[in-house]
Amino acid sequence: MKEPYEMKRCDKTILKVEHLKKYFNTQKGTVRAVDDISFNVFKGETLAIVGESGSGKTTTANVILGRYTATEGSVFYKSIEIGSISLTMRPIWLRREIQVVFQDPATSLNPKKTVKDIIETAIKIHYPQLNKYERIEKMLELLGYVGLTEDHLFKLPGELGGGERQLVALARALATNPTLLILDEPTSSLDVSAQSRILVTLLNIQKNKDLTYILITHDLAVVKNISHRINVMYLGKIVETATTYEIFTKALHPYTQMLLSSIPTISEEESKILPKRVEPRGEVPSAINPPSGCRFSSRCPFAIDICTKREPLLEEVITDHFVACHLVNKNV
Repeated sequence: MKEPYEMKRCDKTILKVEHLKKYFNTQKGTVRAVDDISFNVFKGETLAIVGESGSGKTTTANVILGRYTATEGSVFYKSIEIGSISLTMRPIWLRREIQVVFQDPATSLNPKKTVKDIIETAIKIHYPQLNKYERIEKMLELLGYVGLTEDHLFKLPGELGGGERQLVALARALATNPTLLILDEPTSSLDVSAQSRILVTLLNIQKNKDLTYILITHDLAVVKNISHRINVMYLGKIVETATTYEIFTKALHPYTQMLLSSIPTISEEESKILPKRVEPRGEVPSAINPPSGCRFSSRCPFAIDICTKREPLLEEVITDHFVACHLVNKNV
């Protein structure tokens, strides 16, 4: 695990999310997918957003990307409000600077296009001034960054392994020379060896290019050695945020403890680091009709009367460690 990550107050904030809400109207009611969340992303860091399916983490990423526009609240990128600007209306410089690597490269890559075509298209769009030979030089440079070779250029995605396809998707994202890269479950469809290769590659690229990552995942084990900070989301809310080191050694919210205790371990040392197993009650409630008070109260084994009546605020209980839990805030 990484050593404690010291957030310096003078660190440059590259992205600022303020009271973001994203609701969807359906025949059954209004889905409050993201319901009033705020956080910062600092230049050069990896911020992981974790939670179960339906927690709102991918919806948050899609608002940042412009695939959805905010219902309420703001998203500031380099002090420019972008949460209300859809992807098609965003200027090309903004689309160039914020890129994404999707979960499944089998669906995000055109199966009829070669690796050369896939990467070169991005280069042509964002750098039309480059000639044919300059584009080839840039493509080879990008393949080198992700650990692929010239031999991959004329292959179709179907001729590559899952890990190689994801590396191609990463190379395509890097083709625009982005500043912020959103990684949406980038390893969930891969086997363990391919996952390791992707994560090591991401770390090396971040170090060499000073990239900022937002990592979306349901798997806390994946973020353990790659992220600096973690936002834990549950049913549209951020329930805990802290450095990765703090989350893994001093998780305070029962939901975070539940996620950590469910991580498979292969040694006693790993088991000692994680909290004792927290068994939730019942099923995840609907985002159309979430429980009153704390949204985790209907599943929390430690819930008390106030948990069902009043929504807890996300409060700083230790330096740079924020938790939304009546039990924690009461005892600190």
